[in-house]
This record gives sequence, C-alpha cells and structure tokens, in this order.
Amino acid sequence: MPLEIKVFTEKMGAEKVHTLPVDAYRVDKPAREDGPILRDKLEMGSFCCCDYIVVKENTVLLIEDTNLIQKRNDLERKCLCFIQEKEDKETFSVKIIKNENLLKAYGSLLLLYRLMSQSTEGEKLIQNKDIHFWLVVNDGSSQDSRVFDNLRDTMQNSLRKLVANVAVHPLEKLEQELNNL
Repeated sequence: MPLEIKVFTEKMGAEKVHTLPVDAYRVDKPAREDGPILRDKLEMGSFCCCDYIVVKENTVLLIEDTNLIQKRNDLERKCLCFIQEKEDKETFSVKIIKNENLLKAYGSLLLLYRLMSQSTEGEKLIQNKDIHFWLVVNDGSSQDSRVFDNLRDTMQNSLRKLVANVAVHPLEKLEQELNNL
C-alpha cells in the first residue's frame, strides 16, 4: 500500500505557540491528534530528524524548531561549568549544539530518501529540488546573530556537499524568510 503523505501536513508552528500560514509535513509528531508519525511510517527507528519539511517551488526545507539560547545556557551552566573563559564555554556549547543538529540533518536527509523510495507522491514532491536545512530559534532574536552566524558557518562546512544551504533564523524572521523563497 503506497504511503499517503498528505496525512502528515499541518500549518507550521513553532512549538505550537506561533502558527504560520505555511503547510508543512510534520516529521516527529502526529500532524493531527492520534494520527500517524511520518518518521515511524518510514521506519526511521531512533534516528534523530528535523521537526518539519516544507516544500516550496524549487526548494525542500528541513526545519528544526529549537530553543537554542536556552540549550546553550543550560550546557554552559550544567555541563561546561568547569570552563572559566566565556569564549571557551561558547565554543564548546556551539560545538555540542552543532553536532546534535548535524545528526538531525543527516537523519532528515535519510528520511527524505526513504520518503522518495516509498512514495511516488513523495518522489514527485521532492525530486530535483534544492535541499536546505534551517534552524528556527524560538528563544533568540536578531541580537544573537553572532551565535547564529557561528553555528550556521560550522554546520554549512559540514553539510556543504549534502544541502544547498544552512540557515539559522530567529522565529521573528521566519515568515519573512519563508516568503523570500
């Protein structure tokens, strides 16, 4: 029985606090109450994946919805408290967060290829499009741009042969960035 992917669509939301006028495929949670989970239907097991897939005319966006600033602060407080220099703490926390999100990017790419191989509809939707990986930061703002730029640059270097672009966007600019595609 072919995989019907429309059941995984919903209006994209940041942690369900902000809803955007963009249809997205929900990856790691049901799009509807008690509905199926795309990651499970594609038998991804314990692979980490992004939260959403958004398909635009020429682009497939893999979007991870995150509380980046809180995560960084928690790491610096709980795990990196032995490091004295603020720059060193920031370097280590960005490295840990980068590695965690790289795993999600790799898992999400595998999910896309499984989707294409198991669904004719998915294949038509995704093939011949540029793939982008975006981190959407719910708890940051444009003022955190140095942290965002550092994370984006290190992730872009690691993913450059697999995705067309890596971006880190504060939630406040997400709708504008989506409209720019």
